[in-house]
Amino acid sequence: MKQSFVQSSILSVALAFFAMLFGSGNIVFPLALGRDTGAMAIYAMAGFFMTAVLVPLLGIIAMVLYNGDYEDFFSAIGKIPGKVVIFCCMLLVGPFCVIPRSVSLAHGSLSWIFPQLSIFYFSLLATAILYSLTSRQSGLLNILGKILGPIKLILLSAIIVKGFFVAASAIACSLPTASVVARGALDGYGTLDLLGAFFFTNIILMGLKRKSDMQDLSDKQIFSMALQGGVLGCLLLGAVYAGFVIVSSFQSALCQGIPKERLLSELAAHLLGQAGGVLASITIAIACLTTAIALTTVFADYLSRDFFKRAISYHMALYITLAITLVFSNYGFESIMKLALPLVMVLYPALIALAGANIVRKLFKKDFSKIAFYGTLIMTILINYGTQFFR
Repeated sequence: MKQSFVQSSILSVALAFFAMLFGSGNIVFPLALGRDTGAMAIYAMAGFFMTAVLVPLLGIIAMVLYNGDYEDFFSAIGKIPGKVVIFCCMLLVGPFCVIPRSVSLAHGSLSWIFPQLSIFYFSLLATAILYSLTSRQSGLLNILGKILGPIKLILLSAIIVKGFFVAASAIACSLPTASVVARGALDGYGTLDLLGAFFFTNIILMGLKRKSDMQDLSDKQIFSMALQGGVLGCLLLGAVYAGFVIVSSFQSALCQGIPKERLLSELAAHLLGQAGGVLASITIAIACLTTAIALTTVFADYLSRDFFKRAISYHMALYITLAITLVFSNYGFESIMKLALPLVMVLYPALIALAGANIVRKLFKKDFSKIAFYGTLIMTILINYGTQFFR
């Protein structure tokens, strides 16, 4: 009985991680990458895997070792700096970037079916749905792992499998191999899944602990289940990324000039017919919704518990989160990414270094987290802005 529970829980965790991490950027970036690199897509995929699969897995492992406590994790660089970094990360994953870009992409995909669909009214509907699904935190793991995660995976797989059996027309790519790999790695950054891993792991662990109360499982067993589920979830991400990159590279000649937010719908219509385009649009909306659900919960909890120190309730924080989301979702996917990119480019490499250093800190009691974080941060700033500064 216990073994059956453990196995089903690992699968549920894997699907929950997949559902939470696979959102707007995870659809747009691999499809655009395959389209733009054509015959050299395999090299682009290698770069993409490094930053969109291995890096989030690094974050999951680190956060499981820290029992999902992101405050403890970030305090390794100092208490006050840790709070500042958490705040910056929350700005990115919350209603100023990832949540509204999820809503915006969902609108872009559904407008393929409903061309007259207004972004403002769609955003109102989307935020109402988000409120109804996040007002109760306790059932989140079940919603994501047992309902939305499997639906998302089945729909995406149907499009990918069909794509392998349609005649290919990949464009030539004249870029050097190193440039193609770098483009893939940069697009993998854009998914922001390391940030998701930092904050989603606590949701997973809390859900597992609630489910495990009747099974008399130890903390070590719960952590093992979370780790195995995290690895399996990242493997699922990698499989879908590979499928997206390859299928869009096969059809790269067809995909030229199509806006990023409509790539999947147009591809599916070509591969599966008009009904396939409808299916893809619904798939994108579900994919974006599941990520937005998890992030809305994370940000509202942070706002209530940490930022306002319980001065406002979770539900009030939820209203604030969704009101900001409503405003920013009207900017559109590309504009939101342009606003977020400077902070992402500076902070992300340092966060990768911190995740690796904190794993070493926990497993081997060697503490060089501050050196890893601040050293990488300074190097990144100098590389990105040093030329301008010394000009």
